[in-house]
Amino acid sequence: MIYKQMKYENGKMVEVETKVIDQGQLSSECWLIQFRGKAACRDCELKGTSECGGGDILKTGKNNKGVKLNKKGI
Repeated sequence: MIYKQMKYENGKMVEVETKVIDQGQLSSECWLIQFRGKAACRDCELKGTSECGGGDILKTGKNNKGVKLNKKGI
């Protein structure tokens, strides 16, 4: 799976980061945390709510499959 993070710059979409992620390492938990790491929580409207799917990852540093996340995700 290819994950691209984009942003608007001078009225144009600009690629900030591209990652190739092995789908077999992803769990059903919050994909943004698995893609971007804890930084994904900064702007997340679900942070701290019952809808948040990343609580366990944040506590353990690993997803349900036991894959350890680093600062930038998987």
